[in-house]
Amino acid sequence: MIVDARALDVEAVPSEILRRNNELNALSNALEPLLDGYRGEHSIVVGPSGAGKTACARYTVEQLRRSLVDVRAQYINCWQHSSRFAALLQLVDGIGQSMDIQQHSTPHDELLRRLRNVDDRPYIVILDEADQLDCREDILYELTTLDHVYMILICNRERELLDGLDRRVVSRLRGCRRIEFEAYSTATLVDILDRRAEVGLEAGSLTDGVLREIAEVSNGDARVAIRTLAEAAKQAERDSTSIKSDYVDEAVSEAEENIRQKAISQLNRHQRVIYDVLEEDGGWLPMGELYPEYSERVDEARTKTTVSNYLSKIAEYNLVELKGEKRGRRYRAI
Repeated sequence: MIVDARALDVEAVPSEILRRNNELNALSNALEPLLDGYRGEHSIVVGPSGAGKTACARYTVEQLRRSLVDVRAQYINCWQHSSRFAALLQLVDGIGQSMDIQQHSTPHDELLRRLRNVDDRPYIVILDEADQLDCREDILYELTTLDHVYMILICNRERELLDGLDRRVVSRLRGCRRIEFEAYSTATLVDILDRRAEVGLEAGSLTDGVLREIAEVSNGDARVAIRTLAEAAKQAERDSTSIKSDYVDEAVSEAEENIRQKAISQLNRHQRVIYDVLEEDGGWLPMGELYPEYSERVDEARTKTTVSNYLSKIAEYNLVELKGEKRGRRYRAI
């Protein structure tokens, strides 16, 4: 039944992006001056999880590299590479100068020197989950000083990226091209699933209406929709039958749990402790109870403001629920 697993892989960059023409044009317009030897622009891409932000950014850069061979590019998941050293190492790796780096002895200044002294070919850097950088003020400021570097900063909300940054950094980033993504409509998700199924599944694998059913339970999240289709296809393949509505409930549960476990695995050390405190308690905790317990479990506890931002981020990935406002806000693990 499954003839091309890559078409059902959420992480794979699709060969075609559907229903995001305005967003793709905005991303392309920020970088197209490079084709004529002029400077491009930085971009800030915002929107909910599963709205296609990462796919569109990576697709745009791939298309540009087909037209402009003499350009470098690097994709960095800032949740996985959140420390200053880890992010700088990924940046240096993107210019092919990381082979001799020693993780515990190479100073940050040496990594920065390599970035500054490399030739002036354009270097496009996609910083996914950019608000997760531990030292984002330093990283973002350093990158804005490099004339050959063009950033695509991806986050759920711009406020979470810019809050707490030095005014110099905010001033530099205010001039970025801002591109906002809305959650997908059910109709668009059906189109996306139909195209994925056309490439990834044998003809006749789908029963009538099953793609719309998957789209409706995915709540605008393409990751959930595509993973649900993949899980349903695996179930149908095991049963030697077509993909039917009967498979959808179990498939969407599998897809959501898959996404949930991946999100948990990407939490940084402090976020994981916060999540563990909530999960172990099992109920609703106010910051006044959560923060002391978190602080006891870590060295160099983050501020309450940072912990609050962490909780908002974790909630974006459906790991934590929030209720109440300001001082009355409470938190619970899902």
